[in-house]
Amino acid sequence: MKGALLALSVLVVGCSDASPPPSDAAPPESPPPDAAPSATRVMMRFGSASSFWDAPMPSDHRLDGEGRVNLQGFPNPGNIKIVGQSLGLLHQKARGFSTTAAVFLRIGPDGATLDAASLPDLAASTQAGASVYLIAIEQGADDVGRRYPIDVSFSAGPSKFGASGLLSLLPLQGVPLLPRRRYAAVVTTRVRDGDGKALAAGPELRDIRDGVRPEGMSAAAFARYRAALDRLEALGELREDIAGLAVFTTGDPTRGLAEVVKAMRARPLPAPTMAFTRRDVFDDYCVYEARYELPVYQTGTPPYLAEGGGFEFVRGDGTVTSEHDETAAPRLVRVAAARLFLTVPRKRAMPLSGWPTAVFIRTGGGGDRPLIDRGRRAQAGGSAVEPGSGPALELARAGFAGVSIDGPHGGPLRNKSGADEQFLVFNISNPTALRDNLRQSAAELTLLPEMLRALSLDLGDCAVDAAAGGGTARYRADVDKLVLMGHSMGATIAPLVMAEQPDFKALVVSGAGGSWIENVMFKLEPLEVRPIAEALVRSKLSRHDPFLNLLQWAGEPADTPIYARRITGSDVVGGPRHVLMFQGIVDRYILPPIANALTISLGLDLAGTALDVGHPELGAFRSANDVLAYGGAKAITLPASGNRQAGDFAATTVVTQHAEDGVEDGHEVMFQRDEPKAQYRCFLSTFAAGDVPVVPAPNGTCP
Repeated sequence: MKGALLALSVLVVGCSDASPPPSDAAPPESPPPDAAPSATRVMMRFGSASSFWDAPMPSDHRLDGEGRVNLQGFPNPGNIKIVGQSLGLLHQKARGFSTTAAVFLRIGPDGATLDAASLPDLAASTQAGASVYLIAIEQGADDVGRRYPIDVSFSAGPSKFGASGLLSLLPLQGVPLLPRRRYAAVVTTRVRDGDGKALAAGPELRDIRDGVRPEGMSAAAFARYRAALDRLEALGELREDIAGLAVFTTGDPTRGLAEVVKAMRARPLPAPTMAFTRRDVFDDYCVYEARYELPVYQTGTPPYLAEGGGFEFVRGDGTVTSEHDETAAPRLVRVAAARLFLTVPRKRAMPLSGWPTAVFIRTGGGGDRPLIDRGRRAQAGGSAVEPGSGPALELARAGFAGVSIDGPHGGPLRNKSGADEQFLVFNISNPTALRDNLRQSAAELTLLPEMLRALSLDLGDCAVDAAAGGGTARYRADVDKLVLMGHSMGATIAPLVMAEQPDFKALVVSGAGGSWIENVMFKLEPLEVRPIAEALVRSKLSRHDPFLNLLQWAGEPADTPIYARRITGSDVVGGPRHVLMFQGIVDRYILPPIANALTISLGLDLAGTALDVGHPELGAFRSANDVLAYGGAKAITLPASGNRQAGDFAATTVVTQHAEDGVEDGHEVMFQRDEPKAQYRCFLSTFAAGDVPVVPAPNGTCP
């Protein structure tokens, strides 16, 4: 079991409102008006005597006056640890419901069946006349009236964590709902049972429709359900055509990280505790190391294998409370020493404005100093063919300095156990630590722009080439030209950083994706996760499984898609944010459902050839082209520049696909192939020149 826990901890190690695409299928036809009503109903029994799944989930009748969620009665046969931990985490911390997990409504009585042909597919779920849909209903909200794309699934038989007859509405991963907004999941009479008869409203829904509060429903929830019926009617859905309804209010999964970042940045700025010391000299750049002490807000003792590792929010009187409590603040636990590596170009002089600088996230990069050492390999998992051929080399050639700093479980100063960093970060045996390892990592990285702004270094032991003017190197950051880079786990952390730190104007990621659900279901490397997860919970899993959606909700504050609106979407702060994402074909760590979750949420155009279309390994998955429109994106040709309008500015926001090199998995294309290296060099050098970044065609020229 210990091995299984360790293996499952790789589940993500890989180490804007938009119009949907047109549907080829017409919405399901309504049954003839004289069809006999069915005895099949959507269960809406809100009383305490009912079982958990006899009422919709999520539903605002499960909230108390402060927004806490009552999950009492959620099935956990055998008291499986990770299920209990996830339930406990949500009970303590959640305020409002998930923006990414499924909505469940039970169809009864026992043994009831539905006609699958009467349920919508993904595209049809967004169209007027859909028989089942998920819609924004909060008056005045940015998305009011929007129908969100959903995958609809019906399971007639029982499941370990569910019940027989569960109808599941799973939002397309990469299109999260908005925080702190109200939504309705609607099942209409256009759904037919197994005998072809139209569903009809059950007694509780008829009571709500008639102004009678059902047993077990609070006055507040009753008012919200009544208001939802009014709103739906205003949006074109007649009350008598609604057979079932779930009305729920989302929480704000980004708030906890924002509060920790605010607390960190209110503290004195970390300063070097060890002078910058030269470690290496390569033809193109020099390497320096320093040490800093960083604030840590995770409770307990690292590496938090069984307990601890979560953020703790405390009121002025010392009461520990939720991160959603506006009277509370995160508690500083300690400071931790971390190494910082700085790479400075030698073949050109520092610009008058300072060096454009790329911060490369150490976590997930591979090895102890991936910025410096993660170059092309001649054999899978081996050492780089050429010392010093990591991203720092490409950065120097693009006229950039590079920076990397140890994360919460990285390097000898912070990882006293010496265990594998990726498994310590993605600690599935402790979901609280797993979530907040990522958030702590991101919060620390938001400090880097100010830390770099404070530096001015004369590097007398790093000689500059005579062709560049000779003398010795200097370092000062051009803080208007800061870029964030991340690979694999680092690409999971990077969107959280970008959302909270507008000083990073551009992002380069590879091996990138999102969604806990898609990771558990579809990750094949470094281990196939789904069978291990099924062994842990002793049950078969699907994307619509209630436990897997519980896990998605619990981990949502560290999931990439929910932060995308603040990078390229409607909540962008600080001007245009440029994004270049590399997707390997085939990346078995981050298969298309995982990669697409980030591509969609960032609204990235697919630039260049679509290598995932028609690939023999990928036939079971939606290609990027199949889902781009849900993020307001499209396929475009290369070279690409300024393909997205961000206010008054043009931003370059693209994903490019590259074939694996035959040595490493496609996950590693950014390190293994020359074409992506040339693309990000051009992206960076044109950005540094003050232009809108350019992504050239493979083997193309850079302007």
